[in-house]
Amino acid sequence: MKFNENYIANVPSLKYNYLIKVVDRNMEFQISANHEQDAFDYVVNYISIEYPDVIMTLDQEDEMRAQGALEEYVSGGNKGKYLATKNVIIERTLNKGVKR
Repeated sequence: MKFNENYIANVPSLKYNYLIKVVDRNMEFQISANHEQDAFDYVVNYISIEYPDVIMTLDQEDEMRAQGALEEYVSGGNKGKYLATKNVIIERTLNKGVKR
């Protein structure tokens, strides 16, 4: 499934809806997932394909790691990439379509 900015992926069987905003780029994603990391994986995969300049280079990762700051950045996706910005907002709400 291809995601684009402002895409709403509402899957009724998944527990939460996540709103992920990459503020520096004015990107907003609404993803249904059972876990926050699953939502990040979708977003990072999409961004790494469509907007590779928003993904850290290996040199940037090494620099942040050396500073002890790498864990402050959002990571995810199939290849464990990091977003090159810390300016990410995430909001989680219950998916009302889930039968409890």
